[in-house]
Amino acid sequence: MCASPLFGVADTVVEIKLKNPKRKAADIARDVGVSRERIRQILKKNGLCTRLPRLTNICINCGKPFPRGDKRDLYCSPECDAGAALCYSDMRSMR
Repeated sequence: MCASPLFGVADTVVEIKLKNPKRKAADIARDVGVSRERIRQILKKNGLCTRLPRLTNICINCGKPFPRGDKRDLYCSPECDAGAALCYSDMRSMR
């Protein structure tokens, strides 16, 4: 019986993920030579996170973190956006 070419792949995947938890499955798959789906299965089987944490923005008006939708979002809510516009117009009228 010949050894499977995937022998040790799971150990390698787990080792890579533990060294760099933010590493994408696609990058690991490319380095190891298996599919992203196989990487996901290995990570899940070993109790490791299969998804990267969501990135967040910081509202420039109130300073609260909020989920990143569009990287151009500056405010956490329409109220903060409107409040910042009011503050800006007040500053311009003070000149």
